[in-house]
Formats: sequence, C-alpha cells, structure tokens
Amino acid sequence: MTRKSRAEVFDPYNVGTYHIFNRVVRRSLLFGIDPISGNDYTHRRLIVLNRLRGLAQHFSIDVFAFAIMSNHFHLVVRNRPDLVEKLDDREVVTRWLMICPIERDRDGNPLPPSEPQIQAVLSNPDTVSQLRLRLSNPSWLMSLLCQHISRRCNNEDGCSGRFFEERFKMIALLDEPAVIACMAYVDLNPLRAGLANNLRDYQEVSLALRLETLSGDKVDSSSWLAPIAIAPEVKHQTNTIDDHLNNAEGSKVISQAQHESNARGCLSMTLPEYVAMLTWLASQSRPELAPELKANDVGELVLKRQGLDPAAIVSILAGYTNHFHSAMGCTASIKRETSRRQRHRIKAPGRHLLDTASDATKMDPKPLETH
Repeated sequence: MTRKSRAEVFDPYNVGTYHIFNRVVRRSLLFGIDPISGNDYTHRRLIVLNRLRGLAQHFSIDVFAFAIMSNHFHLVVRNRPDLVEKLDDREVVTRWLMICPIERDRDGNPLPPSEPQIQAVLSNPDTVSQLRLRLSNPSWLMSLLCQHISRRCNNEDGCSGRFFEERFKMIALLDEPAVIACMAYVDLNPLRAGLANNLRDYQEVSLALRLETLSGDKVDSSSWLAPIAIAPEVKHQTNTIDDHLNNAEGSKVISQAQHESNARGCLSMTLPEYVAMLTWLASQSRPELAPELKANDVGELVLKRQGLDPAAIVSILAGYTNHFHSAMGCTASIKRETSRRQRHRIKAPGRHLLDTASDATKMDPKPLETH
C-alpha cells in the first residue's frame, strides 16, 4: 500500500495543528545510555533542544509540545501562514538567512545577514515567495531539525548514512479534543513508557519547562514554546478563558479555525488545569503511582468541562497509534477532512472517542480548584 502524500495531510495555506514524530535507525540512540556499548548520549538532548529552539524563534510555527525519547521524538506544532502573510519581504528574507545563515561565529551561531546578502535575495521575487511558504511549513522545520541532528550524531558515531527513518510521520489534529488528547499523549510519553515515576522526573519533555514556569522558576520558554492558555483578549474568535470556564457553551468542540489569531495559546484551559488533567491521566495509565502523583478528581473535571469522556481519553492514550493514522478528530471533523481530501474514508477508528459528551455528562460551569 502506497504511503499518503504529505500534501494530502498538510495544507500550507491554512492554519492547522499537527502531530509529528520521527524515529532513528540502525539501533542508534537519540538520547540516553546504550545498554550494549555503555556509551552515554545524554548530551544529545541539548543538540535537539537548542536546534528546535533556534528554528522555532524564526519560523512562523507554534510549538505546542515535544518529547525526546531514546530512539524517537514527538512534536505538536501549529503552522501560521496567517502570520507570514503580515511579514514584509525583507523580514521574510532576514528570517530565512538566520535559519540558513551564510556566515557563523566561532561557536557556530548564525550571524545576522549583511545588507548586500539581504538585497541579493530580495532581487528575486520568486525566491522570496518560496521562502515565505517555507517559514510556516513544518516539513521544512523537520528537514532542518533532522538534518542538523543527523550530522552531529553521525559525526560522533564516526559513520555516515541515514540517522532517521526515511520519512517522518504527520497526523493532522482537526479539533481541540484532538489537540488535548495528542498533547497529553506526548507529554505523558516518558511516564507511560516507565522512564519516569512523576511528572517532574523526565526533563526531555515540554511539560518539564511548563512545570518550572508554574513553580515560579525563571524559565524563558515564551519565545519558542507556545503558552497553554489561549490569550483572553482574543474575543472575536473565541470566548475568554473565564468564559470557557464559567459558560456551558465552553464545553463545545472548538475547531482549529477558531484559533487562527495572533494568540499563540494551545487550549481553552489554564496551565494549572492542564497539569491537573495530566496528573489524573497519569494515575489512570499507571495506577500504582497515584499516591506519589497526588492525583485527585480535578483533572477528570477538566476533561468533562471540555465536553470529553475521561475514560475515552484514557483509552486513546493506551492505543494511540491504533486509533488514529493520518488524521485525528471527532466524527464530524473526520467527515469534513475526508471531504477536503476528496476521499471515501480516512482510517480513524478512534474518532468516536473524541465526540463531545452528552449534556447529561457535561459538568456544571463551576470554578475548578487546582490547588
């Protein structure tokens, strides 16, 4: 069976959220200690994070979540062609020349392009148009990320050839329930894999940065990691955060089209609520850790407030790869995506698990205590 074309999954002209993941080959390690050779590859975490951070600062792509595992990594991103449209040609060229610099300093950091270098690119309108499309294309982000990692790791291993599998995988996240479930899957990946026994134990995941921010430590992730809560000032497309928490209408499915704004937030919930939700889901995936996690029913209430069935989300986390393939969303979202792709069907047997809960199971709009 032929693989689906990337163009079928990814729409470069519209805002969308995607789950991207890639795996290494030939028993290589992206992170951790090789059990056979004993080689420690822990330092490669910084190779991945520094490159991802550097690219995210110049691409018009919001990074929602990431997880660096021993032989693969996950990203949840949102492309922002709407923001690229607002950039003038000079800004587009300058950003690209910082992503692919002509000159670097002694430490390998990109040097700002000179005026002649900028003008040389500006003189070709077709090139500028191509660069404009690239700035919001996750495929270019992944290409430059994996290329950099491959070169560094192959050099360390003293070999050549592929470091990652032939092509990274991409799943379109069609609505907010899909984004909630996917982000939970990515952030809880280390704990569910048995690499951590607490939400704070594993540092190679986006949740670690968010927890440090929540605890008051000075962690500047705002320049490249999107905040959890959608900015409350965005009123023309979504209600405020308080409205979502105190209005029964907030439990309806929020389409990705409603997120097409300058706000970089991910979900219609606050960071404490997101952490409470992950804590509860973690206790369901690994019940033996419930006392250490200090799980309570707040996380379950957060899911119900979103109109989701908590048991269904637990089921999705347990069988994520079997429930969804090239697209993830509720039944209505999958139906719309099937029509957009001009297909008879899209393989997504778990779509019913993301359908909004009935009115009988939705929570009353009372404030949630996350302390």
